[in-house]
Amino acid sequence: MNIQSEKWKLFDGGHVPSSLHISHLLFDYINKDSHILDLGCGEGRAIIELFEKGYDAITGTDINAQSLNNAVKRLKTHAPAGNLPQLAVSDAYSLPFRNECFDCVVTHAFWTTIIGAENRAAVACEIFRVLRNDGILYISDFARNDDKPLYRKRYEEGKAMGYEEGTFEAAGVSASQTYLAHHYTIEEIEDFTRVAGLKMQRWSLQVVTTRSGNKIDGHVAIALKPDAACSKCRSDK
Repeated sequence: MNIQSEKWKLFDGGHVPSSLHISHLLFDYINKDSHILDLGCGEGRAIIELFEKGYDAITGTDINAQSLNNAVKRLKTHAPAGNLPQLAVSDAYSLPFRNECFDCVVTHAFWTTIIGAENRAAVACEIFRVLRNDGILYISDFARNDDKPLYRKRYEEGKAMGYEEGTFEAAGVSASQTYLAHHYTIEEIEDFTRVAGLKMQRWSLQVVTTRSGNKIDGHVAIALKPDAACSKCRSDK
C-alpha cells in the first residue's frame, strides 16, 4: 500500500472531500439490471444518486472504513425496500472481487487521489479485470485548470515540491488532514485507460464545483472494455 492510500485509510470518515454529481452521460450506457461498482464510494453519495434513479444492483468499496460505516447509516434511509448494497473495505490496487463481475465501474472524484502514471495504470488494470466484456468505466474528475490563477499557483507549488505536473497538496475539511490531489489533462486519462486495454467512447468537459465551492472544469469520460482480453491486466482471484 502506498503513502497516499495510507492517508486516505486514516482520514476522518466524516471529513472525506466529495462534491461531484453523476453526469447524465452515464445513463446512456447502463440499464436498471446493470451490476455497478462504485470505486472509492466514500459515504455513499453516488450510490444514493443511483438508487434515486432506480438502480439497485450496486456494490461500493472504499479504503476508509469509517466512511463506509457512515455510508451504511445514510443508505438505510435511501436503499430500496431496505436492500442495502454490498460494501467492502478495500484498496483499489487489489479489489476483493472475481474477474468480470461488473457491467460498470463508477469512479467519481476518485482519480484525483491516484498520484503517478504507474499507479493509475495499476488501478485501471484492476478495473479492467473486474469488468465484464463490453462493460464500462465511468470517470468524473477534475481537469487541469491552468487558466485559473488559484490553481495555476497550486500546480506551480506542487511542481516546486517535486510532484508531477498538476499535482498539489490539498487540505481536507479538517485543516489537520492533507492529501495529494491531481488534476488531469484528457491525454492523461487516455493514457491510463489505453494501457489497461480500455477504449475511450465518449468525453465531455463540464463545469464542476469543488468541495470549497470553486467552479472549475472537470472531465466526464466513458471507456469501454472490448471483447478482446488484455493479457497484461488479466489475473485470477
